[in-house]
Amino acid sequence: MNKLVLFTLNFPFGKGEAFLEPELPILSKVFDKVFILPNQKVKGIRKLPQNVTVVDIFSDRDKRINTLNISKYFNSLLKIFIYSFIHSKRRYYYLKYWKSLVGFAIEDLSKKELLKDFIIENKLFNAIYYDYWFVNSTISISRLKKSNYLKFAVARCHRFDLYDEELYEKVVPFREYKLRHLNYLNPISNHGKKYLLSEISKKYHSKIKLHYLGIDIVKIEDKVKTNSNVIVSCSRVVKHKKVLQIVDILKQINIDIKWIHFGEGPLMSNLIEKCQDLPSNIKFELKGETDNQKILEFYSQVQVDLFVSLSESEGLPVSIMEAMMFGIPIYAKEVSGIPEIVDRYSGILIPKNSNDLYIRNNLLRGLKTNFDSTYISNRIKERFNSNINHTKYSQFLIDEFKKLDDKVQRR
Repeated sequence: MNKLVLFTLNFPFGKGEAFLEPELPILSKVFDKVFILPNQKVKGIRKLPQNVTVVDIFSDRDKRINTLNISKYFNSLLKIFIYSFIHSKRRYYYLKYWKSLVGFAIEDLSKKELLKDFIIENKLFNAIYYDYWFVNSTISISRLKKSNYLKFAVARCHRFDLYDEELYEKVVPFREYKLRHLNYLNPISNHGKKYLLSEISKKYHSKIKLHYLGIDIVKIEDKVKTNSNVIVSCSRVVKHKKVLQIVDILKQINIDIKWIHFGEGPLMSNLIEKCQDLPSNIKFELKGETDNQKILEFYSQVQVDLFVSLSESEGLPVSIMEAMMFGIPIYAKEVSGIPEIVDRYSGILIPKNSNDLYIRNNLLRGLKTNFDSTYISNRIKERFNSNINHTKYSQFLIDEFKKLDDKVQRR
């Protein structure tokens, strides 16, 4: 019986990690039993396939960064820190931010005994362990794999858990130690893969395998073209997403535009306040946090002329894939994995450090360009089909586990 243990941040609780929604049904078909272990529980829960069970064992753990916990995990902390420090290209940051990095380790190690008990109780020594994030539960998984409580473990990496510069500490915590013990690390973009290979020791290169995400493909109905100049953005309202910069650009435009934004975040009040100064030719709707299915319904019903992203840092944005599936052209900064989704026939990409005038002029050019919506939609269907990409990844997990199991049996 094929069993999978999946680690998430909150999923299926809350509305986050929506990109897992198309992957989980595939996992539930390929595996006989799937256990989801979220890092914490938040309000609301999504509907799950029958053979998927949520195991909420981490929410109430003691993850405080105090003398007691430092003492409790001291031996593990020492081994993890020393190994990563010796093998990292970023030793300076390990020394500069050692207190913060110890906090990351304790946050993760506080799950180890709970996870060990769960494995023993459910006899899951031969399950496949899959952390959706490289900075989540991978230290505990690595420690238990080292102690032979599990045999096969992988993780995906996206943005904050991949690019060192995205973290305050300027180093992805203990990447080297975790890579030593994980069977594979799977970046979701080729850009991410190349970055990893440039940062890690060559002895771990064979563990880096690119596996794209995907989205559910739906039938697209023709929509009547209007002259309304509707633009849409969809992201959390946080600093690196640069949603507030969209307002600055719109202030410089003198044609009629309707802007709709899906998503909220810590800077939402700033965004609301800033929007009050938009000129009368710019109409706007701030939809806030919106169920993913409702966003897709919106795309299916409303003629959107341009999807806008001024984000300075991404992994491989599913929000862009979803818009393109409905034939919507993209206007975005050329960062991370975005060029792997958007080409010159499906949108306009601009340099990361473009000034406001350049952004304004090219946004107007994007609204005037007659993009082929069929081409845009087909590009996503061919490259980012959930059924194809996630089935391929699920089969990869099973095949690699079987290879490992056969190798062990021959010993």
